[in-house]
Order: sequence, then C-alpha cells, then structure tokens
Amino acid sequence: GAGSDDTSYPAPAYHVNLSTGAYDFLFDDFVTYAFRGIAVNAAASKLYLVDQDWSNDSTDYGVLRQRIFSVDLADDGAVSALGDGVVTDGVGDAGCGSPLQWPSATAMLTIGTNERLVIGHNEGLTVYNPNTLNAVQELDMSTFGTLFGQIATSPDGARLYAMPQCKASNDDHDWTLPYGATGSVENADKNLIAIFDTTGAELALADTEIDINDDGELDHGLDMDNYKIKSYLRDFNTTLPIPPVVFTGPQMAVGQAMVFVRGSGSQSTGSGTSTSGLGQACDVDVLDLETGNGLILNQYLPWFNGLSAVDGTARWGYTIHESHISSVGWVEYLPAE
Repeated sequence: GAGSDDTSYPAPAYHVNLSTGAYDFLFDDFVTYAFRGIAVNAAASKLYLVDQDWSNDSTDYGVLRQRIFSVDLADDGAVSALGDGVVTDGVGDAGCGSPLQWPSATAMLTIGTNERLVIGHNEGLTVYNPNTLNAVQELDMSTFGTLFGQIATSPDGARLYAMPQCKASNDDHDWTLPYGATGSVENADKNLIAIFDTTGAELALADTEIDINDDGELDHGLDMDNYKIKSYLRDFNTTLPIPPVVFTGPQMAVGQAMVFVRGSGSQSTGSGTSTSGLGQACDVDVLDLETGNGLILNQYLPWFNGLSAVDGTARWGYTIHESHISSVGWVEYLPAE
C-alpha cells in the first residue's frame, strides 16, 4: 500500500486472487508502517516485506532503520501473521532535494546458485540470506549515485542493474566538465546505473568496456546524466548552463541492448509540462548497454535546437507524442521470443 508518505492506508498490503479478481487487505494493524519493498521467494513459500526507515512507526519508536518482515505463504496464498521484523543497518532517507521520501529497491534474485534478498539504501545494496535474514554482502556504490531505488536483471539473468534515485555526491567522485576558457572546469553530475555480474558466488561489478568520461578508468555503469552530450557542448569553451536530466522516482526496463527509463512527477518542458519528469529526456530515456551512453533522438542539433526541451518534445530521449504533453506510467521490456 501507499497512502501518505510514511504510512500505508488503507492497508499495508493487498492479496489479490488472479483467478477471481477478489482481494483482501492484509496486516491491518500495521498501517503506520511503510512497506514499500515486497518480494516472494522462488518456492512461493515466503513473503518478504521491507519497512522503510522513515515510516511513521520507525520514527515514532526511534528505529530509523529498514526492517525486514518474513511471512509464511500457504499453497492457497494464505499468509501467516506478521511477527517481529529484523532491524537492519540500512538507511534510505536521502530526499535528493525533494520533500518526498523515496522507496528503496527490493528483489529476490539468484546469485550464483543461491537465492538472495537484495535491498537498496542510500550508499548501495545489501544482500541477505532469505532463510536467516543475515546480511551476507555489503556493496558500497556511493560513486555511482545516491539511494538505490530499483534493481532489475537482464533477460538472461546474468547481469543485475542497480539504479540510484539521484546523483552521487561531489565528494565521492572527481568528474568535471569544461567551463569557459581552456583549462577551466566545474563539477559534473555523476548518476550511473551500476552493472553487476550475478553468476559468481557474490555480486561483482560486471566486466565491461564502459568509460563514460574517457579518463581511462572503466565505469561499469549506464550514464543517466548524459555526460557525453554535456562534454561536447562545453568543448566549445562555452559557459552556457546545461539543463539537467531530471529523474523523479525513476523506473527502468532492461532489454537485450538497451535500458529504458521513465520518471514521475512534473517537469517543465518549455511551454508545457511533461508528467513523466525526465526534463531533457521527456517521456523515456534510452541508454545503450554497450557504451553506457544515452541515445540522442529526434535529430537533435544543439546549436539549432537549443539546450532545453520545448512543447513537450524531448531533445535527448524519446517523446511519446511530439509537441504534446504526455505521461508515461510504466515501462516494461517484452522479448521477441
């Protein structure tokens, strides 16, 4: 459930019968919790709920950490009572300049030969043994971004993609952009979807050839802030401000050769407003898995088209209806076979 930011009204969870369409409210006594993460194991015998560290109950009682609740599932889908949760070290309260609270990623994955529960937080990911709920791996990803809000696998399951809610702190990286006269620079935004290999005993950064800023160090991530485009514009010794790609509550779908990203909220696009909230990328941003770069669509020419999207049409990403305002609520990848 959702409801107000830190609670779960009218219910923390819903149980829907896919055959009949009937549904039930679950765990009515826990409406002051914020169960924004939910997962089921492969055997469909356990349901996992993650209470966010910023929930009403968590703040009222001074927990201020993510809590994992494990619930037994019967063959007919009936659930057991919700017992005491396991308090973790995870904190996912980075607002990223917004007054809203954003959910942390939650997913059940196969890593090597083991099933694992993976949960995002401000600095990266934590991998848990779903049987004991003990942490078995900590991944510090602060050089990629802040507050990891979604994780998804490639169609073959061999790679994991972890997407941050917002950019990395300038204290955690050294990316810069040219600024005016030759030799002058300013801090650049760094906001990468991290790429991991899931075939080993533990998650490990995937072996890629991606080097977004051409500094000779491989980045192993997909660039959501279009560094290449910004660098190209600034190579003309300009100091023109470059409007950012704004991801508000981003959500991605991973394909065979590309990743597709949508946002939420509202983002001004010249004379109108796109409620997909991607700014320059408008409705859907498209990222290349081989190079890590965003694709430039709509025959964008910066010196002729300008630096900002107008009339609901993207300059860099994909627009659903050109010159019209639209809102993308979900993106999903369906393989050809």
